[in-house]
Amino acid sequence: SLVGQKVSSTEDFAVLAQVYRDPRFETLRYVFTDDDGNIVAQAGVTSRLPASASAFVGPSATLFFDNLIVRAQAMGGKNVYLLHNHPSEIAIPSSGDRMFTEDAAKYFNARGMKFLDHVIIDTNEYAVVKADGS
Repeated sequence: SLVGQKVSSTEDFAVLAQVYRDPRFETLRYVFTDDDGNIVAQAGVTSRLPASASAFVGPSATLFFDNLIVRAQAMGGKNVYLLHNHPSEIAIPSSGDRMFTEDAAKYFNARGMKFLDHVIIDTNEYAVVKADGS
């Protein structure tokens, strides 16, 4: 768990998150910080497939995200990073990664959570997707 760690930038977060690399399957994580950069909550979801991370899109997404936000805010969460690993050994974001990031950023921001970045990790490298999908 990264809870209790402090990050001061997306780069700090990406380096700290390398512990979540996994060559077997993708896992999507939601990591919440307070305004001082302390990680106060996190949640991970996976379909346990090598090329897919279950992001809870579709009918269950609203309930999942709303519960996640309530839990994180109760623990002092004000900001959110998305994080997932690419078992392919290439951290380049897919078009699906970019579209999901845009949608998630809008959702979190509309509910009072500041979206920070979506970090994609792999062995010794990472990529960052901004809220606008860039």
